[in-house]
Amino acid sequence: MKLVLIIIGILSFSQIYSQDYIILKSGEEIESKVLEINESNVKYKRFSNVDGPTYTIDKTNIFMIKYESGDKDVFNSATNNSTASNTTSNNTNTSLSPSQEGPSEFVFNNQIGQVGCNKQRINATKIYGTKASEAFIQQNIVFYGFDFTYSKLTNKGKLNDGPILIEKYFKDFNNILNRELLPVFNIRRWLRKTNMFYGTNIFENYTKMDASQFVVEDNYCFSFEDLQKIIASYALNETNGYGMVVNIENLNKHYEYVSMYITFFDIASREILYSVKVVGKAGGSGWANHYAQGINSGFREVFIDYVYKQRFSSNGQIHPNRLLLD
Repeated sequence: MKLVLIIIGILSFSQIYSQDYIILKSGEEIESKVLEINESNVKYKRFSNVDGPTYTIDKTNIFMIKYESGDKDVFNSATNNSTASNTTSNNTNTSLSPSQEGPSEFVFNNQIGQVGCNKQRINATKIYGTKASEAFIQQNIVFYGFDFTYSKLTNKGKLNDGPILIEKYFKDFNNILNRELLPVFNIRRWLRKTNMFYGTNIFENYTKMDASQFVVEDNYCFSFEDLQKIIASYALNETNGYGMVVNIENLNKHYEYVSMYITFFDIASREILYSVKVVGKAGGSGWANHYAQGINSGFREVFIDYVYKQRFSSNGQIHPNRLLLD
């Protein structure tokens, strides 16, 4: 009987003191017990000190409140008198542009990218987009995998081998990344996301690229403006929420690196919220594995460990020695 009472007491305590999460636009999460939401602010107690003082925070600083029940309030900060809309949707987004219908079929754009770009620094990075906090905060992500469609191999000795290399290695290349080095369940854990799952298979877009132009003799790159066009061109089954994709840019044999963009975007509007260009060191035996290791290095060591974990949202936060130059 005593044991039953103890268990009931423990369960009652956990019910009373289950925490809410106040998620700020800066990306900070406050473990709390929300007491009151009024026209202009939110009152709460810190979960670590529920008998302590009551704090007040302006609603314009709040992105979302996640309650212990699983419900969410997402705040529209267009005015200081913003109101919260209660929702249990996994893909809530109230601050972006209205939905736009995406294309029904992917069309390759041969005007994207250029040859003759500057050599890139290995382990360097550069940030694009102005809504990093939304990428940090959003817990439900559709992962679109690795897009090789606008990538090029820089290798003077293989200029005529593009179709052969693509046919022989691209599927192995993609499998190594998705199954061994960068599977979605690992990415979800590194990003500390609640839910992350595969979306439309955009890998197959590579079948529409100009294989004869895959191998080039000089450094290759595509701009952030090009990246925006690529994201907008995707034919996706998903119509709303937040997407993430890794766009491979240059497989550079001469300098043994791989450059790529890791991008978070709004699926409905195709607006890029946050994109990080990184350069990883290639290495290892076998053609596919050699460059897959470069993608793994750039993703893990540069994007995850250096940029994302430190919540870098602007290039001013990056050490000058690690900043990519245009």
